[in-house]
Amino acid sequence: MLAFLSILLAALAAGEYYYFTGILYTQKSRLMTISRQYEALRLSVHKETQRRQRLRIAYEKPPFTAAVLNKQCELFLGPWDSAPIVEVLRKGDRLIIIDMASINEDSWLEVGKFQGNTVTTKGWIKNVDGIEPECTNLSQYKKQ
Repeated sequence: MLAFLSILLAALAAGEYYYFTGILYTQKSRLMTISRQYEALRLSVHKETQRRQRLRIAYEKPPFTAAVLNKQCELFLGPWDSAPIVEVLRKGDRLIIIDMASINEDSWLEVGKFQGNTVTTKGWIKNVDGIEPECTNLSQYKKQ
């Protein structure tokens, strides 16, 4: 009888060992998966923050208040190259210059596109050679 109880106890101990070993293996697998996902997320965030450099913004008074485009250019939602494009402006479009800013050595103009006497679209364009001042007084611009 003692031998039977010893064998039964050994069998129960072996069964518990395999049961808890299986649970431990499952937990280890989950932990490894979560660690890989965390590492991938950490690297993607690290790459994103590396791309961002220290932002230097210097606002300036625009040299003119209205302009006509000499060539086609893109109107961005914000003053950075990866911003969404609001509209592609055509040569000859008349713009009102709202503000001017130097952002990380790039010069940007905040502009509004006129249609009649109302501004229909606002956004940012890079301050390029394709802009000619039309006048320096906004009231002159609206009368034209």
